[in-house]
Amino acid sequence: MTERRVSGYSLNDIVLMNTRKDFDEYVKSVFGAVTETATYEERVGPPEELPAVIGLIAMKFSQLEDTLSETIIKMLQLDDDRGHIMTSELSFKVKVNIFFSLYQNLKGTYLFNTFPDFEDEYFRELCKALNRCEELRNQVMHSTFVQNYLTKTKVIRQKITAKQITGLKKVSEETTIVNLFNIADYIGGVDFEMEQFGIDMMTKKDSR
Repeated sequence: MTERRVSGYSLNDIVLMNTRKDFDEYVKSVFGAVTETATYEERVGPPEELPAVIGLIAMKFSQLEDTLSETIIKMLQLDDDRGHIMTSELSFKVKVNIFFSLYQNLKGTYLFNTFPDFEDEYFRELCKALNRCEELRNQVMHSTFVQNYLTKTKVIRQKITAKQITGLKKVSEETTIVNLFNIADYIGGVDFEMEQFGIDMMTKKDSR
C-alpha cells in the first residue's frame, strides 16, 4: 500500500494516511467548505488597498453587466423572468452586440436618452466604452499583481498568454493603486451612463 505524507508537520511528526477514514478526513479538511467565523480583520488585519481596489473593479463590472442585461430586457419588452432566461448565460461581448443591434433596429420608432443631434455617434462611443470596460476588467482579473511594499503605491502587473496570432507573450508592467482606482471609476462612470441611456426608453416617438 502506498503511504501518503501530509505536509504541515515536522519531520519527526509525519502522519501516514492509509485508511478510508484518514482519506475522508483529509478531503473534508482540504476541499470542504470553509466555515470560519472570524472577521476579515481578525484573519488578516485591516484591508489593504491593492486587493480592495481589485475587488472594487470586479464589483463595478458586475453591476455594469447587470445594467446592460436590464437594458436589453427593456428593449426586448420582456418580463423579468423571460428576460433573464434570455440574458443570464450570455457573455458580456454578446450582450454588447445584441444591445447595438437592438438600438439600430428600434431607434427609428422609439426614444432613447442619447445626445441630441449626435445620436448615432454618441451610441457608438457608448458601445466602445462598454467594450473598453470588459478589456480593462479582463486585464485586471486575468493578471497577477505583486506590490512593492517599499513604495506602497507601485504595483507590478504580470500576465502570460499563448494565442494563435501572437504566440507566447509575457507582460510585466508597472502600475499604481491610483491607476487601478481609475479603472474602477471608469467602469462605474460607464454604468451610470447606461442608466441615463435607459431613461424614458421605449417610449414611441409619436407619443410625445
